[in-house]
Order: sequence, then structure tokens, then C-alpha cells
Amino acid sequence: MNEVILIGTSHSIQEGKINKEEFENYLIRLCEEYSIKSIAEETRHDCETIGKAIATQLSIAHIIIEPRLEEYESLGIENLNIIQKELFSRSDMHPVPNNIKDLPLSLKVEYHERLQKHMRDREKIWLEKIEDHNVYPLLITCGADHFDCFSNLLQENNISVNSESSKWGI
Repeated sequence: MNEVILIGTSHSIQEGKINKEEFENYLIRLCEEYSIKSIAEETRHDCETIGKAIATQLSIAHIIIEPRLEEYESLGIENLNIIQKELFSRSDMHPVPNNIKDLPLSLKVEYHERLQKHMRDREKIWLEKIEDHNVYPLLITCGADHFDCFSNLLQENNISVNSESSKWGI
């Protein structure tokens, strides 16, 4: 069975903006402990990350599993900014709110439902990219909000998951 080591954290930590040295040491330890052959990350394509630096340092593969924003439409993934603008415009409030928490309850519920679909759709793409990459054991870092659902998705697709930390540094 293919094996992944899954870490949930924040993008600030992934990008080395906070807890940089601790996160570097943590990833290196995991790479050694699990004989990691590749690192996959949910992050923007234009980001320099700790995971990418560690992969380079250890001469192992690195992939970004997050689709590019311009790919969302062709992949059937709703853009969160468009969802928010649509809901703000439908609020019938004056002035128009600019924060989800200021929307009427029915629109907040709709936002939450669409947000969850957005996240699950993206996670399915991550799974496809991981399966296409097919290099294991694989260390994956993703946003902590994705940890549980993504872990379940991996397991449902016969990928063994070692849940190292669901909220590293958070």
C-alpha cells in the first residue's frame, strides 16, 4: 500500500514566515524517519516553501498539488472571491457588507456550503496529482482546515496515512 505522512499547518509556516527553523528540523526528521522519497504541498505555485527547500537539500522530488487559480474554472472549482462577491451583492444590505460574518444567516450558510464544496473539489485534484506522481513514501503538507477530510479521502483511495500533526505550530 502507498504511504503518505500528512501534516496540517498554516501557509505562513509552510512559507517560513514563522517557526522556520523548527519546521525545517521537523520536516528533516520526518524525511529521515520515514525514508521520504518525495514532498507534496498544498500551496501557491509562486511560493518558496520550507518543503521545497528540504526536498532540494535532500535531493528528493517535490510537487505542488494545489491547482493554479487560472485552472479552477476548467476543473469545475468555484473561485472563493467570486462566491463572496456574489453573496455580498445578494445581501440587500446598505452599505453592502465586505465581510462574510456581516451577511444574513441564510447567506452565511450558503457560503459555508459552497466553501466546503470548493475545498473538497480541490482535495480531489490533490489526490489525482499524488496518484499521477506515484512516488512513495510521500510527505504532504496542507492547510490544517483540510487535514481531516483529505486524510479520509486518501484512505478511501487505499493510501495509508500516517497523521503526524493536524495543526503543526497552530
